Amino acid sequence: MKIAAGLGIAILLIWGLAALAQLWWQPFGGEFFLKFSISCLLVGVISTVVALIRREYLDEQRQKRDKYLD
Repeated sequence: MKIAAGLGIAILLIWGLAALAQLWWQPFGGEFFLKFSISCLLVGVISTVVALIRREYLDEQRQKRDKYLD
């Protein structure tokens, strides 16, 4: 989960800086910035979902190993 949190923070920071640059100086075209924003959103959501699924799987395995589950 730490890796997913770090990745999410990094993506948010990069997107935030790009959004500020776009707001003040417009270094990117509108179409490119839209694609970049959607890509950041998708990568963030996918990494979070994968991290949550992995955490649940590992937690279930630990409970089975410790004989809390059959």
